[in-house]
Amino acid sequence: MRRRALWTWHIANAFDDQVGRTQPEFVYELMARWVHDPDANVRRVPTNALMRYGIRQPRKVIALMKELLHDDTEYVRKNVAFCLQQIAKAKHPILGMGNADNPDVMLATLREWSVDTDWRARWIIARTLGNVWAKDHVAEALKLLKKLAADGNKRVQTAVAGSLKELVRKNPDAVKQAVTQWGEDRNANIRAVAAKVEEKL
Repeated sequence: MRRRALWTWHIANAFDDQVGRTQPEFVYELMARWVHDPDANVRRVPTNALMRYGIRQPRKVIALMKELLHDDTEYVRKNVAFCLQQIAKAKHPILGMGNADNPDVMLATLREWSVDTDWRARWIIARTLGNVWAKDHVAEALKLLKKLAADGNKRVQTAVAGSLKELVRKNPDAVKQAVTQWGEDRNANIRAVAAKVEEKL
C-alpha cells in the first residue's frame, strides 16, 4: 500500500510539473474523472496534479476538490487540504503567480462549505485555514475556526487547534486574544479547544 501511494505521488507530480505545463486542460479533464475513481490512491492524484493549474484557475480546481470533501480515506483528505492551501495563495514560491484574489476566493469557499455537517468536510476546512496564505486574513480565519470549534467531533476540534497553533506564528497577538475570548465562551466545545491551545501558547 505504501509503495503504491508513493508511485501515485510521483505520477501526480509528473502531471503537475511536466504534462500540466504544456497540456493543462488535458490534465484537468483527466483529473475530473480520477476524483471519482474507487481507488483512494487514484483519487489522491488530482490533489497534487492540479496545484500549478489551480493557482491560476482556483475555482475550477476547488470544484473538483469539493468532490473529495467527504472522502473516507484520511490521506486523501489531508491532500485535499494541502492542495487548497497552495492554490489559496496569490503567489507561490514554486508554482508561481496566481491571482490577487485567490485568498478571498478560498475564504468565500470555506465559508460556504462550513455549513456542511459532515465532520470530514469540516476537518478539511479547519486544516486548510492553518497556513501562511491566511496570515493576512487572520480575523476571517479565526471567525471560521471558532464556528468549527463548536463541533462536537473531536477530530474537527483537533484540526482547529492545530490550525490555531500554526496561525499564532503569523499573528500571535490576534490568535492569543481570540483564544482568551474562546476560553470564556458559552459553548463547552469552544472552551475545550481554547484550553487545548492555551497549553501550547
